[in-house]
Amino acid sequence: MKKIITLCIILFVNFSFAQLIAIDDVVIGRADNPNAATSSGDRVFLNDYFNGTAINFGTYSNFTITETIPDSSGFTTLNPLGFVNIAANTPQGIYYITYEICENANPTNCDTAEVEIRVFPTTSSSGSGSAEMSISVDSGSISCGGNVCITTAPCVDLSTGTIPPLTLSAD
Repeated sequence: MKKIITLCIILFVNFSFAQLIAIDDVVIGRADNPNAATSSGDRVFLNDYFNGTAINFGTYSNFTITETIPDSSGFTTLNPLGFVNIAANTPQGIYYITYEICENANPTNCDTAEVEIRVFPTTSSSGSGSAEMSISVDSGSISCGGNVCITTAPCVDLSTGTIPPLTLSAD
């Protein structure tokens, strides 16, 4: 009889936790920049969701971000505050970092996302002067600081996981 009562108690206990969803990100940088650059403004966690609500600057301290699969080249890294660092003189190319975001109150409640870092070539010209590069997207927005930009959540189609094309122009 004791076993039956114990079994009944276990069957009626419901374990649940809040859903944590990490969304892939795209970061854009300039190749061969003589200085190291760090994304500013938007951070990779700002398009992640907890219980259906976007994580924001008021709630991000409830989570821990860990780089789980680093960029094998070592040119790009993710810092614990959610910024992407691009090393000085990083060559043109596409780099990837995978991160895990976990709820501090329930450290087993985690999800992973991939950050794609697109490093575009610098503009070379003879003579003196400067070059400005503008970046736009079909949807969503881009936040730039220094030589690094990061896209916001609307740039990723949540139903397909695809990223719309970016348009670059230079003067």
